[in-house]
Amino acid sequence: MTMKLLNRIIIGLTATIVSVSAAAQWSEPDTPREPVTPAESIRATASDPTGDNFNPGPDLTGISGETDGTTLFLTLTFAGAITPPPSGPPNPMPLGPPAGNELVGFIELDIDQEGGTGTAEGPVFEFCPQPPADFGAEFVVDLGAYDPQTGTVILVPAGVTPAGSPIPVPITYTSNSLTVEVPNGAIGDDGIVDAVTVIGNIDDPTDCAPDGGVLATDRGLPRAESVPAMSGAGLAILCLVMLLAGLAVRRGF
Repeated sequence: MTMKLLNRIIIGLTATIVSVSAAAQWSEPDTPREPVTPAESIRATASDPTGDNFNPGPDLTGISGETDGTTLFLTLTFAGAITPPPSGPPNPMPLGPPAGNELVGFIELDIDQEGGTGTAEGPVFEFCPQPPADFGAEFVVDLGAYDPQTGTVILVPAGVTPAGSPIPVPITYTSNSLTVEVPNGAIGDDGIVDAVTVIGNIDDPTDCAPDGGVLATDRGLPRAESVPAMSGAGLAILCLVMLLAGLAVRRGF
């Protein structure tokens, strides 16, 4: 067997070993993945069809959630004008004939995004034609418990009446939207939640969002991905191949 043929065989076998070794090493990183850190501000939105309200009154067009690491902002938008409910907590009562667009309702929050925890017996499951399949609320924002003096509604643990342990949270109205500000500390969470809502007027519930699903605020987060890496053994084999290739070149291969 000539030296040239022997060099060909050595290099071929070594290259095969390297390719197998590299493939094995590159399938997973050598070091554990670092935990993903939320961006400074993340935002998720879910649209709702116009005209799908099941009773006359407020018609949702969307729900969005955003957290800045300190506060969870929840915004509901509507196809037409809305007004705050005509009185404050604990039980909103009309001060005259309802206008039909006075806004009451609930936003339910699943802070651990686990359907097996919390409660699946809240207002969304009671009133929505298409409740989410996997959802368990730990907290509820009661939009009907509006206090015009403080500009707040109340946050309560799910399954607990407003008289239990209500926490006032700020709410801001525009002509066709509202935004609730939930401090992360009030729910003991980072603001990454699943949220659903059912709204209506004084007379009836009228609309839900998202239909049959949830608003997941973690959809704005970056995802951890495996970064290819080669082990020390792989690098040693690669160096050996380069050395043999160099010797082959010097010998006229």
